Amino acid sequence: MRTAEIKRKTKETDIEVFVKLDGEGKVSVNTGIGFFDHMLTALGVHSGIDMDVECTGDLYVDGHHTVEDVGICLGKAFAEALGDKAGIARYGSAFVPMDEALAFCSLDISGRPFLAFNAEFHDDRIGQYDTCLTEEFFRAFAMNAGGIMLMSSLNKHLNTRMDIFPRLRLGGTIQCFGALIVVSAGLMNHAPLWLLMSGLFLVVSGIGLTGPNAMALAMSKQGARAGTASAIMGSMQFACGLLGGVILNFLIWKASLNMGLMMLMFTSAGLFAIFKVGKQQDSIFS
Repeated sequence: MRTAEIKRKTKETDIEVFVKLDGEGKVSVNTGIGFFDHMLTALGVHSGIDMDVECTGDLYVDGHHTVEDVGICLGKAFAEALGDKAGIARYGSAFVPMDEALAFCSLDISGRPFLAFNAEFHDDRIGQYDTCLTEEFFRAFAMNAGGIMLMSSLNKHLNTRMDIFPRLRLGGTIQCFGALIVVSAGLMNHAPLWLLMSGLFLVVSGIGLTGPNAMALAMSKQGARAGTASAIMGSMQFACGLLGGVILNFLIWKASLNMGLMMLMFTSAGLFAIFKVGKQQDSIFS
């Protein structure tokens, strides 16, 4: 069953997302932005995808963090739910006339993230929703979904050419390098947006290498305990997210630096564990 659950907590937002691609269009959305909720609900209902989205964001500032971070989480969830993309039709497009608007969308589930957005809005706001954030949502969605799928495709390609630990080390190294870029951007007074986004892209897309290989390695010798082991793995992921959210509350620097430091801490710990366990495995077999 193609499902995924994503939890993400930062200083600006606290988000939980669940998607079921082979659903019935059952949707529950609560972001605090009425029109945004309406559009996400329409997406789920008309696509037949079940979605649960809960977001608490800093709407007292504006809706930017909420809209963009929900896009990030949905992109991750869709990529995870698609898995190796076996059996899907790669391309799709549609024209949709609705009220006074005519929309066209063309998709390529290729794993190479890109967004071409061309839409004009006559009003700056619809209720509490800033229309300029629409492009930010789709960009966050595309980049995060595409990055994970790209690395998942690379993982599948390397499966017969490289053992599991080298693949884990490659994924962990990519994520650490991305975290270092985010930290570097946070240390700058006026860091260019592309630098910050490139670091985030590497950290997120690296999940396509580390996630499936770590799960496969953890499950390989569990036998009848596989269900319990899988539940523990999932609980550990949520626990790390909770711990990261708590630690973030005590960091005193600007948001980008705080985020980069947390990413660097967790990705470095993960890479250290990969090398440590890999070394133990080598010593056992030697």
